[in-house]
Amino acid sequence: MAGALLSRISDEFKLNSGISSELSRNLIYESETRSTRYTGRGLTTRAWDGALQYWEGNRATLMIAVEVGISQSYDSLREAISWSVCALGCRLGLAMSVHEESRGTPAMRYYASLEERNAVLQEAEDGFYQQLIQHPYGPLEWEGETWFGRISRVVLETYRCQDEYCPPETLLAPSQSLTVVQDGGYVGHDISPNIREVMLGDCIPSHLLSGQDVQATPLNFFRREWFEGQFQGLMVETAALLVQEKTVVAQPIA
Repeated sequence: MAGALLSRISDEFKLNSGISSELSRNLIYESETRSTRYTGRGLTTRAWDGALQYWEGNRATLMIAVEVGISQSYDSLREAISWSVCALGCRLGLAMSVHEESRGTPAMRYYASLEERNAVLQEAEDGFYQQLIQHPYGPLEWEGETWFGRISRVVLETYRCQDEYCPPETLLAPSQSLTVVQDGGYVGHDISPNIREVMLGDCIPSHLLSGQDVQATPLNFFRREWFEGQFQGLMVETAALLVQEKTVVAQPIA
């Protein structure tokens, strides 16, 4: 989901009429990357789930970092995104906390041929998509087992460093906390397309933009249909991969 969020923001940035093609080319999405900095606890290495970086020649500036936690403790998720903002100098941090109810523990399933196994995998995936009509946030079940648990809560938070000299180990409080999903249903109807905060100036260093009006242009990346399409697709993909791991072709006995 980190990649989906950042790709969406990047696309909206590049579609803005006030941005030249040269500036657009220099905003690059990076997947999980490790970085090391000195903190009050010594040399510390951490990774972000995804980030937008702006490149000028051979130098990159971290602009937006994203952390996504699946049933992860709130404190550890907050610590991870605070690191990106405070230690790495990221302009904006986005943290998405996803709470999934428990899945089952399916046993291995054995099939006589590859063709039979592939047919079963397709049947399971088709069934998962069909279930989304009645249960858009799970659970996803097949053959009496839960392959993806019901989503009880999704919260999207934004983080900024109000003091440019804040210590690297500072634990930030979110500037916004927006509940998107609650008890298996979408509740983010009042969330604005730019979540009331994400601006064009969050994607590019200030010295490359002229005028406060340009920097404050909203990036309208968040819409319900986009979020649900991406999120549900990832739910099915995760469940289908688990089915794939648990289904094998039985080897004939010599």
